[in-house]
Amino acid sequence: MTAQASRGATPVLLAVDGQAAALFAIRDPLREDSVDALARLHRQGYRLVMLTGDNPTTAKAIAKEAGIDEVIAGVLPDGKADAIKRLQSQGTKWRWLAMGLTTPGAGPGGCRDRHGRRQRCRY
Repeated sequence: MTAQASRGATPVLLAVDGQAAALFAIRDPLREDSVDALARLHRQGYRLVMLTGDNPTTAKAIAKEAGIDEVIAGVLPDGKADAIKRLQSQGTKWRWLAMGLTTPGAGPGGCRDRHGRRQRCRY
């Protein structure tokens, strides 16, 4: 299971009557345009941070493939706001790109300016 996670997949074990019956590795491929957009942000001087509830091994593998600088993994939705505040307090140039419904204040995706206000996504 660790090998699957280190490749960026989420391992799922199926048991029948308490016995392991199958191991599935579930992974969505990264979209090429997403990787390109992240590379443009990186070239503009942004430090790219992935904040996710996913397991750390899987998150680090995906971040490496995507060119993301730092991973904060295993964060539950309630802890994400605190993690974002810690990042904000560092005073670095940043953009908030939300990809899911569990990121506080982001709704179903979108971008925020450094003050947390909604803005048009620009890459």
